[in-house]
Amino acid sequence: MAADTDVTLGSSIVTLGGQGGFANFDVGDTVSFDVDGTAVTYNVALGDDTDLEFAVKLETALGAALGADYSISRNGASVSIIKISEPAIEITNFADDNGSGSGNAATLAVSAGTGNGTTPPDNVLLNAGTAATSTTAPSFPKGVISWEKYDATGLMTGTTGIINTSAPDTSDPDTFVVDGTLEFEIGAGTLVAGNTFTINTQTDGSPDKLVLTPASGTKANEILDTYTFKVTTGGTIGTDAPVIAWSNSVTSGTITITGAGNQTVDGMTLNFASGTLFAGDTFTVTTDASGNPTANLPTDWHWTLDSFKDQFNRQSSRVVASMTSDNALQFTPYTTGTQRELTNLTYNGGVTAANTTVTVDNYDRLTKDTAVGTPFRLTWDSTGSSWSISGNPGYTAAFLAGSDADTVLVDLNGDESADITISFAAPLTADGYVEFNIAAASGSYSFAFSDDEAQDSGLMAALGINTFFQGSSAGSIGINTVLSNKDNIAAAQIDAGTGDRAAGDNRNALALAGLQYTNTAIAQVTVDRINGNSVGSVTATIEGYYHATVGSIGVTSSSIVRAKEFNEIMV
Repeated sequence: MAADTDVTLGSSIVTLGGQGGFANFDVGDTVSFDVDGTAVTYNVALGDDTDLEFAVKLETALGAALGADYSISRNGASVSIIKISEPAIEITNFADDNGSGSGNAATLAVSAGTGNGTTPPDNVLLNAGTAATSTTAPSFPKGVISWEKYDATGLMTGTTGIINTSAPDTSDPDTFVVDGTLEFEIGAGTLVAGNTFTINTQTDGSPDKLVLTPASGTKANEILDTYTFKVTTGGTIGTDAPVIAWSNSVTSGTITITGAGNQTVDGMTLNFASGTLFAGDTFTVTTDASGNPTANLPTDWHWTLDSFKDQFNRQSSRVVASMTSDNALQFTPYTTGTQRELTNLTYNGGVTAANTTVTVDNYDRLTKDTAVGTPFRLTWDSTGSSWSISGNPGYTAAFLAGSDADTVLVDLNGDESADITISFAAPLTADGYVEFNIAAASGSYSFAFSDDEAQDSGLMAALGINTFFQGSSAGSIGINTVLSNKDNIAAAQIDAGTGDRAAGDNRNALALAGLQYTNTAIAQVTVDRINGNSVGSVTATIEGYYHATVGSIGVTSSSIVRAKEFNEIMV
């Protein structure tokens, strides 16, 4: 995956200002601060009295002061600094010379980093009148990819490894080596834990991914549909004759790839240029409202049931996900071996329970109990701005890059991925520690899924989890049979930050009932075999749209009946 040349790639980012982010920038004042030791000076002039005007002038000052290692951009009243290289951006010595004599110390809002998941960036307020005159941005998180090698029949060979994207295997920082000889590039993008992709190889070991391109202007017979392709007989395109079975929500068929070139599938033309395929390989082609196809190949990042199962088991405690023989997910209590959890959480000094959230990112790494009296202790030294670990029998625990006064990333086994994350609502300003034991799990168990509205991919509904409905198409849709037991209705909403569910909370049920009266943009597709299909949208409530649709069908039906009767009489 090569880097996009239109995108500035960097190691860290800070965003300054924003609406309400410039306070006490008085006319005549000189506001100054250092970015990695380079002085930035902004003289507040007559007429500078809005956040937008402050941001425009600050953008100019930053551009004049900082060199080619930085990229400056402005979005409205917010000004962002992106640093290309390491270490992360550090802002120090924020000051206001009070040139206007008003006595008001300037303050500047700073948002550092990009956040992680539902965790927002680090937000601080620099104040020229207090000790809060500096901040350091967290470095962008680096990804760790595990790989496994399978044979041509899909069986695991036992060869595995780890790719640390922050430590390339070659002199090229974007190039990584797998299994000694296979090289590929990671130039840009976001790695989501659990996502997976595959690369097939030829008999000589050279990578040979599928290259498939829908022909320009081609249209499928089915719109807004997914065509699923599964290889039944493997082979190399152009050399062998792979056989692929395909299906959509209406029909199905098979194609045999006798050579590189075009294949016609349900009205659309697909060009199979090259690639080695194994039996069982799958890929999909989706169509839009006009029937235009888009290929989604095995080398694209995607979730699979297996990868979702594995990620769930890494992050769950006392509940295990497994695959049934009919490719369904099953969740059961943990019964084999000993699963562990964090116990006896204790906070001291500047580290308080109210300010601290402890999350286990990978329960699979909790392999040994810590003896009573020798808990893990993670200690923050505010003078040296550093963390230290004590009492970690049986673990090679270490802190990952990016651990600071806002977030602690603990690696328990040396694979350079976070197994425990400790975050703070407000940055630590005083010495303190958090400690805990690792002990065998006990007591009751429960689990729930919650999708953030802005990040919901629809995966839960596709897996049949936390959904009121079942079925795979409009013809098979129905109420989930699980809801015959009313105790299974997810009436409560989950706190995205803590995972807590409140007894008596019925916000989900109320929101579902409210959908009946909520205006929604609904796609309307008109299928015309003579003039072609067209797509539009209408804003209406679900109930109103339903009544309008039923009424429209009734009017159309009556018109057809009358026309039929009239023509029969004429005949």
